[in-house]
Amino acid sequence: MEVDLNPYLETDAVYSNRLKSEIPEELTYLCPAPLTKDQLDELNWLAAAVFRVLDAQDVSRIDFRLDMHDNWKPYILEINPLRA
Repeated sequence: MEVDLNPYLETDAVYSNRLKSEIPEELTYLCPAPLTKDQLDELNWLAAAVFRVLDAQDVSRIDFRLDMHDNWKPYILEINPLRA
């Protein structure tokens, strides 16, 4: 999923608390995110690597941010382990 921040780049360059709490109904969510096959393969590889390195159990959600100023380089934001 991607949050379309294009309409808010001048006020909120990131998915800010203001956007989440004050105007969530105005946001557009792109699901699935418009990724290339290479990007998807890299993110899947990174997600699996993070899961293994941190010895996560059951399932997890791993959040990434792609840097538009650095050829869409992925950065791992956090892992949210969900125990069954």
